[in-house]
Amino acid sequence: ILRDHEPVKTTKYLTDEFSDAAVEFVQRSKDRPFFLFLAYNAPHGPLQATQKHLARFPDIKDVKRRTYAAMVSALDDGVGRLLGKLRELELEAAAENRRIVMALRPSMLDDLGLLATVNWFCREFSGIYKSIAIDKTIAVGEDDIPMALRVILFRIIQEAFNNVAKHSRATRVRLTIATEGGDLVVEIEDNGIGLQQESKRTGRRVGRGFGLSGIRERARASGGRLHLTAASGAGTRMRVVWPGQSGPKIKAVLDWQI
Repeated sequence: ILRDHEPVKTTKYLTDEFSDAAVEFVQRSKDRPFFLFLAYNAPHGPLQATQKHLARFPDIKDVKRRTYAAMVSALDDGVGRLLGKLRELELEAAAENRRIVMALRPSMLDDLGLLATVNWFCREFSGIYKSIAIDKTIAVGEDDIPMALRVILFRIIQEAFNNVAKHSRATRVRLTIATEGGDLVVEIEDNGIGLQQESKRTGRRVGRGFGLSGIRERARASGGRLHLTAASGAGTRMRVVWPGQSGPKIKAVLDWQI
């Protein structure tokens, strides 16, 4: 490791070392234009992680996959610290950049699977929307979710949380991924104002807009059924159910109790 062309000795985990240096650089440079290129070696070789980050993935039994997940998590922490410093210094572009990153398909969906990616997404969401608490229950294993549904399921969760942040005025959202009688179920429930009240405020028709069309189409195309329960002032509950023996021709169902 070189600093200004001079070798530097360190006993820190290298990902943390790079993160510390980046945060310190931003702090020093806050009053003048600067350019920062932060290139982590993680999650590439060497395959090493701290116990702190390994402890976050107790359900991954394969040692190499668990270490890789921990390395990604350490990198994510470092980027989060850097973005937090930029926000602290009121460099507002950082927050917008983070929202753009959140809208993209994360590479860890391919590398580590859906459940690790959902956990990452919830941490990122909490970092951006600090006023919204998340209750998360994941009662399935990675192998319980068909490979063909993993991207679809992630996109549905992503869009539903986006709706909560933009429209619900909620302070709490509950996410559940489970199986019921052989069916795969994803449920997102918030304590916000309800879709009917938001529809009155914006003039949009209930069931249209708010990202629901995309969720409905994803559910239908993948053989799932969408159920919505929305009461004015009592929040919204969205359930997507994929029947255990379903095929791609099952239609999405939109149920309203208003």
